[in-house]
Amino acid sequence: MLAALAWHPVRAAERPALNYPAGENQREGSRYFVDFHARDKRSFPGHVFIVYGELNARGGIVEAQVVGFTPDADRYSTAYFIPVPGLIGRRRADLTESSTVIYRRHLTAAEFHQLIAKVRQIRAAQPLWHLIFSNCNDFVGEIAKAIGLHKPPSLLLPSVYVSLLRSLNEIRSEEHTSELQSRQYLVC
Repeated sequence: MLAALAWHPVRAAERPALNYPAGENQREGSRYFVDFHARDKRSFPGHVFIVYGELNARGGIVEAQVVGFTPDADRYSTAYFIPVPGLIGRRRADLTESSTVIYRRHLTAAEFHQLIAKVRQIRAAQPLWHLIFSNCNDFVGEIAKAIGLHKPPSLLLPSVYVSLLRSLNEIRSEEHTSELQSRQYLVC
């Protein structure tokens, strides 16, 4: 039952309003996206999750899935010490609590399908959750890696993790673009 609820698509009316920097990571004609969300908590450690889906012609979200990796709620207190069954899906807090950092990445159709396949693969593996060895940062890092992004080390606080994910990939993207432009200049 929980798995079915966790995978249920989120419609625009159910989501809190999110603000994104204008033109962040735009790809011409891109219809797909993934948002990497970090939510800090007053209690340690916070949470990282993804929102992914399709965009309309104006760049608005048509439909999206919300997926994170958390310990089984019944065993949360022991998850700091021993691995416990992990749950992959959305939690109520993912929709109701505001995120501290959001990194939007526009995707090609191929990247989008790689992302979906990776989420399914991880879900099918039924991983164990542990604060140090297999946590929400590790889950998000595997998703990032599946779509060709560079992932930061997982033992970071959520907002630092997503901020570093953005920095690693935006800087490398700019370096790659600059390198291509200089090569084109040399050829001309």
